Amino acid sequence: MKKDVIPPKLPLRFFRWYCHPKLLKHIEGDLMELYNERVNQVGKRKADAKFIVDVLLLFRPGIIRSFGVKHLNNHNMFRNYIRVGWRNLVRSKGYSAINIAGLAAGMGVTMLIGMWLYDEITFNRCHTNYERIAQVYQHRTFTGEINTTSETPIPLGTELRTTYTNDFKRVVRAWWNGNHILSIDETRSIKVGNFMDPEALAMFSFTMLKGDHRSLAEPASIILSEPAAIAFFGDDDPINKILRIDNVVDAKVTGVFKPFPSNSRFHELQFVSTWDLWVSANEWLKMEENNWNSGINVFVELHPNTFFDALSARVSNLKSDRISREQAEQENPLLFLQPMSRWHLYTQWKDGRESGGRIQYVWLFGIIGVFVLLLACINFMNLSTAQSERRSREVGIRKSIGSVRGQLVNQFLTESFLVVLFSFVLALSLVIAVIPWFNELADKNMD
Repeated sequence: MKKDVIPPKLPLRFFRWYCHPKLLKHIEGDLMELYNERVNQVGKRKADAKFIVDVLLLFRPGIIRSFGVKHLNNHNMFRNYIRVGWRNLVRSKGYSAINIAGLAAGMGVTMLIGMWLYDEITFNRCHTNYERIAQVYQHRTFTGEINTTSETPIPLGTELRTTYTNDFKRVVRAWWNGNHILSIDETRSIKVGNFMDPEALAMFSFTMLKGDHRSLAEPASIILSEPAAIAFFGDDDPINKILRIDNVVDAKVTGVFKPFPSNSRFHELQFVSTWDLWVSANEWLKMEENNWNSGINVFVELHPNTFFDALSARVSNLKSDRISREQAEQENPLLFLQPMSRWHLYTQWKDGRESGGRIQYVWLFGIIGVFVLLLACINFMNLSTAQSERRSREVGIRKSIGSVRGQLVNQFLTESFLVVLFSFVLALSLVIAVIPWFNELADKNMD
């Protein structure tokens, strides 16, 4: 090589220092060849600058040589770490028990709180159309205060279904979940049920074990939950059997559905019958069909690419336009859509605005869970630090016989991992043991 095309010496030395010996000859040859071409094309100054950049870019894993101690058998070394860590834990039984028990208690409490939070946050998410379902609410003013309620006029369901077909995919009128007497022959039982429009089965994504989402098409029909069907008919097929409701009307069993999970608004339902059947059994409801001051539940499912706020604005004055002017000025009724995602956590209202609900407990217990886990971690670190003086002699001896810093770090990390692993297993055991009691306390059904 000519003297005038020698690359910068310092970058070249740096490259030769960090490059793996097996790759040095090949990569350096390529660098020199590329450098000579650049000298002829752009000049030596620019070629030197690009050479320095190339040397820095090559400083990466796969090319850098190994500067640490090379372990001949990592598997055996790892086994040795575990063996020594286990011996240290056994040697200090009291310290180990306190450390493991404290960390396990913190982890166990955090797990329980985490399960409760997950159950609350995922409430109603079992419904396939969760993101597009809403219930119609209304604001009304009484004595200067705005009262918010889910009760809406009976004619509203028909109005939304006929006038807003391009906005709502489904509209369902429904009563409230309540106890009703179901009977067949001499068998009678009180079951929790509701009366809804037939579209409810598709809207709320009922899982039908017998029948389908059209099972309530007939006015005098009823569907049962699987446990309720077994209670009345055992192993017999319940389809087309006749049940009497509240000793007033008869309904034909047209389907069997799987009960909703416990974190659903409809988890208590043991039967569902039709809205028309409920009206036929209650004469006063027939008289209220055109009364915009009556109250029922109205659920809606939006078409894709439609928004709750926009539709709320469109239907807000439906009631005020259909009642007397004097009443409208006095009550100022405003309708709006409350998304399913807010039914469970945002249930408190003040002057027409959401003022809280179970969401406050979600935040509170979430903060408590993080705080408990943080305290457990701090306690774990404090106990580990307290052992540092006792372990200092061991560290000195290990260094004197040739141990390097990385080996010592791996040893202590392995011991910490063992403590965390034992604590995690113990925490899981504690959670499994107390989950029945916790479910009873929190009114949940988690597993």
